[in-house]
Amino acid sequence: MSVTTTTVGDLGRVAWHISTKSGSAEGDCVEAGPVLDGSGRVAVRHSKDPDGQVIVYTRAEWDAFIAGAKDGEFDFADEANASTEPTGVAAAPTDPGGWYL
Repeated sequence: MSVTTTTVGDLGRVAWHISTKSGSAEGDCVEAGPVLDGSGRVAVRHSKDPDGQVIVYTRAEWDAFIAGAKDGEFDFADEANASTEPTGVAAAPTDPGGWYL
């Protein structure tokens, strides 16, 4: 996997999209969009910090993620409501920008 983290200023132009399912009043949205440099890469950022860190994925990585999301692989609702972590699962580390990697 070739995930890159950068900032909006270093990335250039991105056609950002916010899901219509996100609550706009709270600023708790994740934004994603194609990097407009012809590379096919997709950038992701948190709407609370639009000038902060951006994670950039290749088109193949993004397509694999979307396919998994459509198949329900990232539906963590039951896990998020659990009182303890499942056996054998460690807490996800974070980088200084607060992104879960």
